Amino acid sequence: MKLSLICLAAVLALAYLVGVGQPPHDSVDPAHITGTARVVDGDALWVGDFKIRLWGIDAPEMEKGGWPSKAALEALTRGRTVNCANMGERSHNRIVALCCADGRDVGRRMVETGFAADLPGVSGGAYARQASGSECRDAGLE
Repeated sequence: MKLSLICLAAVLALAYLVGVGQPPHDSVDPAHITGTARVVDGDALWVGDFKIRLWGIDAPEMEKGGWPSKAALEALTRGRTVNCANMGERSHNRIVALCCADGRDVGRRMVETGFAADLPGVSGGAYARQASGSECRDAGLE
């Protein structure tokens, strides 16, 4: 009996570590992800079965007053198709992607409206400086 409980605990721990219960997807992340967004917080969302971390920005965590940022991202994506270009990175088991809604970069809008900050180490300062705003077109997401 004791051995059975130890085995069960080991299986459950292993399942947790390898992500059993996570949405299924290919072992290779897709280059483009399109669908309806379900916002997690001010810089993360689900698009279809994929958890996305918005490229180049940082928003406050929910437990640190991030509710306004979450609401802003919800307003930018609600009722719109969200198109994301995989940037080829992962952060906390999330795909890092540049995402657009209605042809507008939602990360840029989050920074412009003050609900997120530019991460210059990631974005190269793309959101901190005045730019063309052509990120969506350049990523083939328009």
